[in-house]
Order: sequence, then C-alpha cells, then structure tokens
Amino acid sequence: MRPYACYHWWSNAGDPPAYKNLSHPILLSIASLRATSDIPIVIFDVSESFNDWAHFPEKLNFKVINSTCHLKQYQDLFSGWTYLSRIYDLAHGVSESVPDCNIVMYADSDVFWLKNPLPFNQNPEKFVFNGFQSGFFYYDHRSAYYKNFYDIFDSYTRAAIHSPHVRKFMKQYVAYDLSLGVWDEMILCYMVRQHPELFNITSQEEVATLTWLPHVNPNALKMINCSGMTLENSTMKGTQPAGSSRGLLALLIKEFHDMIRSVLDVSDLNMIFTKEEQDFYLFRQFGLFENLERLIATYGDDDKFHIAKMLVE
Repeated sequence: MRPYACYHWWSNAGDPPAYKNLSHPILLSIASLRATSDIPIVIFDVSESFNDWAHFPEKLNFKVINSTCHLKQYQDLFSGWTYLSRIYDLAHGVSESVPDCNIVMYADSDVFWLKNPLPFNQNPEKFVFNGFQSGFFYYDHRSAYYKNFYDIFDSYTRAAIHSPHVRKFMKQYVAYDLSLGVWDEMILCYMVRQHPELFNITSQEEVATLTWLPHVNPNALKMINCSGMTLENSTMKGTQPAGSSRGLLALLIKEFHDMIRSVLDVSDLNMIFTKEEQDFYLFRQFGLFENLERLIATYGDDDKFHIAKMLVE
C-alpha cells in the first residue's frame, strides 16, 4: 500500500499567494500534516494563473502538480463546478502524474491534523468518508470497488449537470441547504444510500468537526475539519468578508499552533501572517478541549460556529 495525501487547489486572479491564503489555509493544513506524518503530499493545482508557493514545497516536502480542472466546460451552466471537479481531477492527476500511488487520501484546505492519519481506520478498498461530508476521504484507486464507484459517480454527476429534476431529487439527501447547483457532496450523499456496498464509513475520530468533538475520544482524534467554523479577521475590519480567515485558527487554537510551530519557524510565520495578526491572536490563544463548551456555544442561526465570540479584549 502506497498512500499519498492529495490536496486540490485553485485560485482566482487577485487572490493572495497560496501560502498567505487564510480563507483556504492549505499551507497551514499541510504544515500540520507534515508535523504528524511523513506521508507523501501532492497538490493538484488547477488554477489558470501562476501560484506562488515560495520555499514551502522544499521546507515541508510536498510537490505541486499543475493540473487541469476536468469539468470546467460546465462552469457557465451551474455554480459549484470547482467543488464538483475535485474527484475527477484527483482521479486523472494520480493516474497521470503519481504512478506509485495506490491509496488517495484527500483533505480540504481547512483540515488541521493532530495525529498521523496512518494507519487508516477503515479499509480503503472501498470509498471511505463519513457518510455526509466530502472534506476528507480516501480510497484505493486501483480496486474494483473504486472503479465501479467512479463509473456510477460520473453517471450521476452528468445526469445532475444536465437535468434540474435530477438535481432537485438529489438535494433531498443533503442535510443542509446550499446555493451551489451541483457539488460532490450531493452526489456522494445520494450514492451512499443507493449503493452502500461501494462505501466504508469512517469514525468520528478519523474525521471530526466541532459539532462532534464532545462525542469523541480526544486521545484517538486524528484531525479536525474546520469547515463549519468562521473567524473574521479582527486586524482587518472592513476589508474582508466575514468568515474568510480560518487560517487564523492556527494562531488562536493552541493545539493547531503547536503543530505548525514544530515544522515552521518565525521567518515562515512572518511570511504567512502579518505582525498585527500574530500579536492579536497569539495573545488570545486558548486550548481546544479546555474551552470546548464555550466553542460549541458560539453556534449561530446560520449553522456556523463564530469563533470570534471566544475572543476577550
């Protein structure tokens, strides 16, 4: 078994360099992973424009592969095509550019690692995810189960792209309302109910969100997916949209900060964060499990955890 950690990345004109992007903090996610594991890491970058990764590929031992967004031809038909394309892009990218990879492990850019993801909690012969969220999954791309999965996923995806009736029907299987036209979680949530034989469902310890933390064993917890957490940048009020700076969690939450500091030095942090950000958030740093009840209490009517409520002036 040869597992690879595979990230999927795209950026738009005017976005900050990849290593400074706090809205989608991919570099910080990779740093936390490298702090816990020597697993090979590749980024499939499907951006049209050049991305600046500075010295970090060498520093953290990861490879950036310029790739293609395979569903881009549908971008004018519906929203969400970039999210939808990642399963396609990983499939093609691994087959074409990473020949020694057997197991594909995908993680969102806002996943922070606390322990080594290996060994996996489930058998990757089948497509493994938590049954409702696509922020983390893994599979053996050479297995017969996965090949069948991919064929069915492709069929449902193209049906959803071309049929509003199919889209409307599949959205019933998603536990939240999203304005995207077609996205991979919608397809996966439908498939896991219609074709359960193609999936293995992983544990909360392997892929946790803040909602589930009260129910997991902290000593077994491998990572936290921060997709449901928002943190407005208090040092740049009025200049960024709300909830756009989850990368600041790497300063604010002690467990995350300890991980990234084990592989990044002060000069690296100065490239990623401004002095104002470091001064403000490090001064207010707190332990995750020591403050779990207060964190859970920040949950709002928008189904998000508003971490700024934790800050004390």
